[in-house]
Amino acid sequence: MSFRTEFDIRITDTSLRDGSHHKRHQFTADEVVSIVRALDAAGVPVIEVTH
Repeated sequence: MSFRTEFDIRITDTSLRDGSHHKRHQFTADEVVSIVRALDAAGVPVIEVTH
């Protein structure tokens, strides 16, 4: 299935920003790096990391 749009679509991942609420903003540096690397490998062009 394909379709055409008159505008570009940009995917922005906010998992680390919005998803940090349930962890009380306590992601470790290793967790952040792991998540960002996976999102980058998946081709996500915009990743919001801070709250």
